[in-house]
Amino acid sequence: MITRRSFLKKSAATGMGFYGLQLLNIGGLSMLQ
Repeated sequence: MITRRSFLKKSAATGMGFYGLQLLNIGGLSMLQ
């Protein structure tokens, strides 16, 4: 059984990882231009 706290922690971690990837993509594109 998954508790709500662990689920929130997991979703928050994946959300931060996705946000970090977006920042890296934007940074890389701006450097290429």
